[in-house]
Amino acid sequence: MTLAPTITLVLLAGTAHADPGELAATDDRYERLMIETALGGGPEHETAYTQRLEDFGFDPGLRLFEGVFMLEGSVVYSASRNLSAVLTVGNIDSDSYHRDMLQVGDQDFDEYFRWTTWRAGAYARYSLPLIDGWLVPYLQGGGGPAMALSTYTDEHCERQERQLGWHLAGAAGLQLMPDFGGHRHVGIYTQIETSYAPVLDNLTGDTHDSGRRALMFGVRAGY
Repeated sequence: MTLAPTITLVLLAGTAHADPGELAATDDRYERLMIETALGGGPEHETAYTQRLEDFGFDPGLRLFEGVFMLEGSVVYSASRNLSAVLTVGNIDSDSYHRDMLQVGDQDFDEYFRWTTWRAGAYARYSLPLIDGWLVPYLQGGGGPAMALSTYTDEHCERQERQLGWHLAGAAGLQLMPDFGGHRHVGIYTQIETSYAPVLDNLTGDTHDSGRRALMFGVRAGY
C-alpha cells in the first residue's frame, strides 16, 4: 500500500479550497490614486503669429533661456495595473515682445505685449510595470480646453484679452517607484511630451500654436 495517491489528493483538495483573493494578492499591488507634480520646459518656436509681431516692429529681445518653463499638476486614478485616467492642469506657453516707440526726455514710451497659455486635460495612460513594479514605462494621450491671457501695455493704458481654445497632447514617460513594504506610495518620473494648442489669434487671421515638445521631471505620491 502506498501513501502517494492520498497525499496528492490532499494537496489538490487544499488548492481547490484556497481563497482566490489570496492567490491574486501579489498581482493586485498597485496604487489607486496618485498626485503628480512636474517642472520642465521646451524650446520656443516661430509661427505666423510671432512673425506678424516682428513685422510690426515688436522684438522678443535678449533671452537667457530660449524656451518656456512649464509647471503642471496631475491626479492619476488607476483602474488596473496597466490603465489609468489622468487629469492635468498647467501652463504650456508664455512669451513677451516689446516695441520702441518714442522717447521724450527721460520718458520712454515703449509698447509691450505678453501672453501665457494654460491647459486642462484629460488623458488615458497605459503603463507596463517592470522589475516587480520598480520601473514603469508608459504612454498617454488626450486633450481638453486651453486658455490664453494676453496683455498689451503702452504709455496710456493696459489691455487684457482672454481667448479660449483646445489642445491635444501625447507623452511617453518612465516612473521609478520603490517598494516600501509591499506598497509604492512615493516615486519620481520623467516625461517627454508633444502638444498642439491653436489658441492665440490676432486680427489678421494668424493663429499661434502654444503647444510644443517638452521634457518634464516630477514627483508622485499617493496610496
